[in-house]
Amino acid sequence: MQPSTGITLWDNLPSQLSWSDKVALLTYRFMQREQEETGLHHLFQDDLYIREVRIPAGTLIVGRIHKIGHEMELLKGQVILIGPDGFSHGVQAPEKVHTGPGFQMVCFTLSDVIARTIHPNADQKRDIAELEAEFFEDPAKLIERGEQIERKLLT
Repeated sequence: MQPSTGITLWDNLPSQLSWSDKVALLTYRFMQREQEETGLHHLFQDDLYIREVRIPAGTLIVGRIHKIGHEMELLKGQVILIGPDGFSHGVQAPEKVHTGPGFQMVCFTLSDVIARTIHPNADQKRDIAELEAEFFEDPAKLIERGEQIERKLLT
């Protein structure tokens, strides 16, 4: 029996699935819903590309898979982080984390949040699509995997 996070959308996923399969299924199910903007802002400072997001309390977030490591900062608010090793209640700003390749953020906001990811940008690129392709895996693969898992569950 797995412990409850208290987050209904996560806790209602089939317990027999691995963490990565749960994330794929959740992502697929999210994409079937109407999407809400989270207040993503693209900032450029010196040789950095910074993605700043503002997220309201009570939001479950599934981030994109990181191709390379980078800094993440929780500037304001409090979250529950959900990871392969379980969950961490009450991670509170200010907090910094350095991620590695393959990292994927799954969290639930307990309060309004402001967070940033900080990426190197020595070439001073400004093309958001190009920068995102450089730093993140294509979400289409994850969504397709989630759809396959959903189909298996329905048979």
